Amino acid sequence: MKSYEEATRIIIVLSYATSFRYYQNKKKSLSKFLLSWIYNVISFFTYVYFIFYLEICNLSALPYNKERITYTFLLFIFLYGYITITITGWYKSKDMIALRNRIDQVDENLKEIGIEIEYRSVYRKVKITGLVWLIHWIILVGLFLNLILKYRKRISEIIINVSYAYIINVESLLLYDYDIFIHWLRLRFEQTNQLLATTLSVNGGTKMEKEDEILKSNPNFKNRSRLNSWSLERFLLGSQIFPANHVPSLKQESQSDEKIRLVQQIRSAQLQLSNISKMTNDVYNMQLLTFTFTIMIYIIIHTYYIYEEIQRTTNVKKLLQTLIIFVWNSFGNFIKIIYIGYYCECTINEAKKTINIIHSYPLDEKDIELKNEFLQFCFQISYTRLEESKTIDYKINYCYIRHYISFILSYVIIMIQWSQNSSIKNHTSMENMTSYNLSNVQTTNQSSIDVQI
Repeated sequence: MKSYEEATRIIIVLSYATSFRYYQNKKKSLSKFLLSWIYNVISFFTYVYFIFYLEICNLSALPYNKERITYTFLLFIFLYGYITITITGWYKSKDMIALRNRIDQVDENLKEIGIEIEYRSVYRKVKITGLVWLIHWIILVGLFLNLILKYRKRISEIIINVSYAYIINVESLLLYDYDIFIHWLRLRFEQTNQLLATTLSVNGGTKMEKEDEILKSNPNFKNRSRLNSWSLERFLLGSQIFPANHVPSLKQESQSDEKIRLVQQIRSAQLQLSNISKMTNDVYNMQLLTFTFTIMIYIIIHTYYIYEEIQRTTNVKKLLQTLIIFVWNSFGNFIKIIYIGYYCECTINEAKKTINIIHSYPLDEKDIELKNEFLQFCFQISYTRLEESKTIDYKINYCYIRHYISFILSYVIIMIQWSQNSSIKNHTSMENMTSYNLSNVQTTNQSSIDVQI
């Protein structure tokens, strides 16, 4: 693997196949560009039209009540989510290509400061995550086929149910892609932090030896040391006349200058990683927000559907299979969101370690240049965090997950209470109607008795 694009080739192919991205480089291949657009437009409009038409036909068979209104609302939410995510993906296709190219440039810059760049871990992450996603989808399809073969539902119902599952799982492809970007960011932040910590590591009397080891391990040190070799040799020859304690002084100054250069390069690398993070947020903000909102509505309404089915169903096996499909589909995608939130939190924590490394380094009063460099480093980190807070619409972290779960539980309870109140009102109205009819019958009977008398 020589580039990030090669390591993520599987995701790129899936994005094109599911119409979430389009082939952008029309100068390189105009035929591929046109075929990509034709395929995307036809598949998009065909899918939207058929799912809307079939679901409206199914809903028209239901009585006009709260359930029909709820399921119609779910249909429009799903179509809104699919349309928004797909069109946003098309609109951001150029930005996605620019983001991948920028990642390759940053990796080349990181190589120059001595960081080992390899894509095996990224490719391994792509395969493992993709395998988990695929297993989830295969099991879901198997559960659907089992339910269809046992109870022989109508073709339109089968298509609608499969379409809902398809939308959710295909939309989760953006989580798959986003997860790999976050993994790359976390890995690069970790590597730059390790280099910074190694560069600044000092232990009392072994300071000079460790700095020698640090600087010599850097591939740039050999090239830079050649520039100073002639002046160093001249100084060592002159030290035969002067006291010997001046030699370590020059060596220390040379290593201090090299350390400052390394810190400057690491600061530049951190800034580039922050820009990558900003570009990633810009590409995925709208899509992630739409997907998480769609999953929330799906879980709320389907929990309400299961609650209604429990009250009126007599086929326990069918209800159990439906419940298993619902849990596996909706909560499986919910777990994906939680996983992404956890990984984002780990990446944020890794990026925050830079400040801790800088503050933990003991500075001498004479290290004025290094102090200034650290001050600039801290200002840069503070500024990039402020800029990111302006560009991020919301953060997928532990706090977001807690609010997410709280929102779902609150509205599930509201839907159940709404259903119970409606049932009580219907029951009360039926009792009133029954008592009214009984009173009319009694009045009629009494009138007929009076007439006979």
